[in-house]
Amino acid sequence: MKKWVMKILGFFGCLYGTIAISLVTFDMLFGSDYKFEIGHIFGILLHVAIVYYSWHWMKSIVILSEEDFLKKRDKEYQKASQKARQEINKFLSLLNKKETVCLIFTSIKNRKGKRISTWALVDFFDDKKEMFNVLLLKEGNKDLQEEYTRWLIKTDQIDDWQVYEDENFYGGFLLEALEEKADNTGYKIDYKSQEQIEYLKSLKENI
Repeated sequence: MKKWVMKILGFFGCLYGTIAISLVTFDMLFGSDYKFEIGHIFGILLHVAIVYYSWHWMKSIVILSEEDFLKKRDKEYQKASQKARQEINKFLSLLNKKETVCLIFTSIKNRKGKRISTWALVDFFDDKKEMFNVLLLKEGNKDLQEEYTRWLIKTDQIDDWQVYEDENFYGGFLLEALEEKADNTGYKIDYKSQEQIEYLKSLKENI
């Protein structure tokens, strides 16, 4: 969605929500014919949520988990995925170590023919077939619930990889791409997401 559209929708959402909350609250406190109903509380909470998300839109704050912001066709995404493949040997060297958690980001075609992007936990690398034996992380992804958990993924199907080793972190190229696109487009990353990025950066600095 265009940034200026988000700002306009966010402004009117904040305006609407604020007015609605004010009217209901005024009626509750000063209305002579007011009769309390539990539905009024839910109504206020709903409009508080509208104001909260509209404020994010108006300030153009990007939620890290929002896949619509960073797409495969974006130059930042393509640059990051290319870098991830170029440094695949680094990933393979870490994969053979103990006490590491190794993840790859890839896309598969589900039974309905829809291509789904997902993270997968790497079990091992098959040298002969040159493929990763992985377990899909399906939790929270309804498009993957009916799929097999174990898959074989080729190296050229990888868009990103992450390795966690004690207090060290490797990879995470799409996180860098997200931050780069936010800078290029003038968007802001929300506080919790920015905190996560800074934390992973600090782990990289320990290497």
